[in-house]
Amino acid sequence: MTGKKVKALRREKQVPGVVYGHGIASRAVSVPLSTLETAHRKAGESSLISLMVDGKPANVLIKELQRDPVSGKILHVDFQEVSMQEKLKTQVPIAVKGEAKAVKEFGAVLVRSLNHLDIECLPQDLIPEYVVDVSHLANIGDVIRVSDLALPPQIHILTRPETVVVNIEKKHEEAEAAPAAAAVAPDLTQVKTEKEIEKAEKQAKAAEEAAIKD
Repeated sequence: MTGKKVKALRREKQVPGVVYGHGIASRAVSVPLSTLETAHRKAGESSLISLMVDGKPANVLIKELQRDPVSGKILHVDFQEVSMQEKLKTQVPIAVKGEAKAVKEFGAVLVRSLNHLDIECLPQDLIPEYVVDVSHLANIGDVIRVSDLALPPQIHILTRPETVVVNIEKKHEEAEAAPAAAAVAPDLTQVKTEKEIEKAEKQAKAAEEAAIKD
């Protein structure tokens, strides 16, 4: 699309985009902004969407959104058209459910290390997200790894099995994190000037001479 056409589409609250896929020629499309925002909110980037392309429905995934860095408004969208008979590789977001027992009972910290799973499956087997229940984590050092996750058998996980998803760590006390500069300040009231030192020395010498004379 030319720059003028793109600007005209955006004035009409349409989002310019492109549809591409394996063995499929790329095609320019435009989608109503409100429709795209709703679809992305509900489906994310790991659920199929039916999109009309050249007057025919196509099964697509939202692969990339370009947004205005200031307003956050969607400026452009990339769709990937998929074949329902071919496996595809994509990412599924990880959501956390529950409150870890260690966090609730003695103030430990739940650390999230992984936000997405890399998976491979047929398009019809895609899931919008994978939910991890952390409520059973009761001790410092407890961990959930990718190998602990139970996805449907038709979904193959590509992320390394030993990758940590979440773990429990001890809460660091603020006192331990305080910088060394926060140590007790020196007592400046005991510091004397050069004149005060000289005066004290003269007084001591005079007292010594007086003692000798006596």
